[in-house]
Amino acid sequence: MDILKSLHLSDKNSATYLGKDGWCQTATAGVVDSIDPSNKKRIASVYACNDSDYQKLIANSIEFQNEWRTVPAPRRGEVIRQIGNALRDYKDALGSLVSLEMGKIKAEGDGEVQEMIDVADFAVGQS
Repeated sequence: MDILKSLHLSDKNSATYLGKDGWCQTATAGVVDSIDPSNKKRIASVYACNDSDYQKLIANSIEFQNEWRTVPAPRRGEVIRQIGNALRDYKDALGSLVSLEMGKIKAEGDGEVQEMIDVADFAVGQS
């Protein structure tokens, strides 16, 4: 599927980023299919996170938060600005994916992505 390729996604993807331990790549907790509500066809699948991965995610998140809060606000804002720019770069493809997965018209899918961009811009302004 072209939308998945443009977002560097494949047929099966991890749904959980564990921080310093990378992406959860196991299917021990199962696989969740993303279904197009308009035709009931499978779009792709994601690996679910098991309890052990979830505990690792929480521990890594706490550790990272302790580091992140020592980073000066302007630098944190720069990271958020870069995230906002990445969302802008992929807005069309992300909007198409949201539309496909949620059964929304394309304009609504794009609007969902625009909301994330707006939040990023707001956060940068706060930094």
